[in-house]
Amino acid sequence: MTTSHSTTSAALADPDLTDPLFAIEHLARLFFVAVDTAREYTYRADFPKPIKVGRRCLWVPDEVLAWIRKQPRFSVDQRKKTAAQVAPSVQAATPQMRYKPRKRRGAEVAA
Repeated sequence: MTTSHSTTSAALADPDLTDPLFAIEHLARLFFVAVDTAREYTYRADFPKPIKVGRRCLWVPDEVLAWIRKQPRFSVDQRKKTAAQVAPSVQAATPQMRYKPRKRRGAEVAA
């Protein structure tokens, strides 16, 4: 039994950037990132507001491209410095998980 879902997901795997409206898959392809990362970009306050079509969010391509043009340009060195500055604060805010090995069965017997 073939479902239409497989056809739909195959069509969205390579979205056409000339479409009149962009779905999240279009944004991911445009930004060269995963869909989840593209979705994170859309949560920014300065990102263009979507048009809701049912449960799906769509964006006007001209608004998205204008938003991209407004973003500051950084060299590779600037991006590395920014990442190095942000990383320690993120690590400090993240609680460290401690590894606690499980007790092996029969460990008491062997000892």
